Amino acid sequence: MDSQSPQDKARRLTVGSVLRSYVAQWRSQMQALSPPEQAAVLLIQPFTVARWLTIPDVRSHDRIQLALNTALSPLLILLFFNDFVDFSMPVAAFGGRALPLWSVVLLHSAVLSAVQWTITDWASKPAWMEALFLGMAFLCSIAWISIMAQELLSCLSTLGHIMSLSPSIMGVTVLAWGNSIGDLVADVALARSGAPVVALAGCYAGPMFNMLVGLGLSFIIKTVIMYPQPYGLHYSANISVSFGFLFVALLCSIVAVVLSGYRVTRPWGFCLVALYFAAMLTSLMVESNLMQV
Repeated sequence: MDSQSPQDKARRLTVGSVLRSYVAQWRSQMQALSPPEQAAVLLIQPFTVARWLTIPDVRSHDRIQLALNTALSPLLILLFFNDFVDFSMPVAAFGGRALPLWSVVLLHSAVLSAVQWTITDWASKPAWMEALFLGMAFLCSIAWISIMAQELLSCLSTLGHIMSLSPSIMGVTVLAWGNSIGDLVADVALARSGAPVVALAGCYAGPMFNMLVGLGLSFIIKTVIMYPQPYGLHYSANISVSFGFLFVALLCSIVAVVLSGYRVTRPWGFCLVALYFAAMLTSLMVESNLMQV
């Protein structure tokens, strides 16, 4: 019977044994999948590895992952702020050659990674380091979401250009559906689980946050980048259509809820769905020049 504690076993680990355990675990997971599932896993494996390298797992005591996170997470954060600071901006000279900003950041983060490796072991890490990795994981997660959102917008713009669709139509259809499907599933699940008030509050709080905070921060960042030049908005008639239907829906919701004794009834739900389809039909008619706004 093995009398060694988990801490003693962890301290006897080596880099080689941990790497072999990675490979063995990956092989066992792949063997349990069907060929189509294996193909899908291999397709997304580069993105999975990239997230593993840059987003710390606070619950883990894996020295290898945490050391790589310390070395590579600053590069991801630097890429996130690339609109403010050029990723390849020369900041130092070495041997007669200018060093880009990313190489200097990588050098410093590698030194911090080496320090982190020396003050931790395979069994545990200092409590203050957990708080540090938690903040790093939060920032890196936001950076990944932002990068993926930028790529999604680029794909939508390319798709709209190929199909000769305006950005406003892509925004009120494909982008709006993709952005809201998660909220739809969560709100329906909350309502069915007996928390309709929470679901109803989320229906309005989520779009309000996107419009006020998301749009406000976007305008702030864009104007700071373009300063002192003004940022010119490209007007589209569908923007007026969308805001008009949104205003009508909110105003009518207030009146309907008050008249029904502060209850959201099923008929009013059908009215809101019909109003949404009317908004989509109007947007398509405006885009097709069948209606002037």
